[in-house]
Formats: sequence, structure tokens, C-alpha cells
Amino acid sequence: MKKPLLVSYFEPFGGDRLNSSAVVATQARGLLGAEDIIWVELPVSYEQSVRRVSELIAAHDPVAVVALGQAAGRSALSFERQAQNLSNAAALDSDGHQGAGVILEGAPPTLATSLPIDLMARAASESGCPAEFSDSAGGYVCNHLFYHLQLLGDRPSGFIHLPLVGEQAAEYPQGPTLASELLALGLSASLGILR
Repeated sequence: MKKPLLVSYFEPFGGDRLNSSAVVATQARGLLGAEDIIWVELPVSYEQSVRRVSELIAAHDPVAVVALGQAAGRSALSFERQAQNLSNAAALDSDGHQGAGVILEGAPPTLATSLPIDLMARAASESGCPAEFSDSAGGYVCNHLFYHLQLLGDRPSGFIHLPLVGEQAAEYPQGPTLASELLALGLSASLGILR
């Protein structure tokens, strides 16, 4: 039996009505289906996000893990090149916890993605969706989860940040936003590289 692909995304946080990663993942799921992809929504929690993904990896042994998150201010699918051994955002997570600084003492300061992001970004671009590379996944829960995935090191894994979507324009009038349908096409094309 073919191993599934595991794709995670985050619930809305900080009082927002939507999270672009959830909006786009839901639309991509409609395009790709769920037969060989496990889609999971995560809480914006340092502890719970890592625990939930770790449980799913242990239960399903996925061929690869792709974590998605929202990044206001970006204007393309952002394929993260590296995770940082640092959680230093001022914002509290959904459990009321703040990043404690270094994620794991004695571990490398950065860990590179193990996804074929060059191929994935090219596939997204060829679908008509803007794509870019990023060297910083931030200092919040997204980077925390990304770093823990790379610590496992037992299968391809990485992180993609999504810009705000048009459905969030009223909440974020300063933008920028992109059409969720376009992002879903790009995400679907990039995930197709892993299937």
C-alpha cells in the first residue's frame, strides 16, 4: 500500500476569523482529494502542534511531511529553506505560552528543509501561482514545528508559508493578499511532486 503524504495547517489565531493556510489547504484538498493525503489542522501551540504531528507520523509513516502556515506581508507561496533553533516571538501561543528562546540546547542553529523545494516551487510557478524562497520561517510556532520536523530527519519534510488570502482583505486592508484559488492551484501542483 502506498504511503500517504501528511499535510498540516493552522487554525485561526490572534482573534482572526481565518488562517490563510487553512483556507488554501481546504481548497487544495478539494483539488487533490484525501485518498493518499492526510490533512490535519493544528492549534497554534508550540507543544500541541509538535505532539500532534509526531503522533500522526508514528501512526501513518507518511512518505513526506509538509507543514503550512500564514505569513502576513508575503505575496507568494514561500518555500522555507531552513528552520532556526530559536523561538523568540513576543506573541503568546494558544496555550498562553511564549517562545523560550533556543528550541534545543546543543542542536544546530539551523536545519535545512529536506523537501525538493526547487522542484516544488517550479511546479507552483508553472501553475501560474507566484512562488519564492525564504530563509526565515520566523520565531513563532511555524518555525518551532519546522525545526522539530527537521530534527526527526527520517523522511522529507519542510514548511511552506502562505500569504494572506482575498477572504482576509477586510481584516487586513493594508494587504497584500492573493486569491486563495490561485494559491490552492500552486500548492496542489507543488504537493504533486511528492505523491
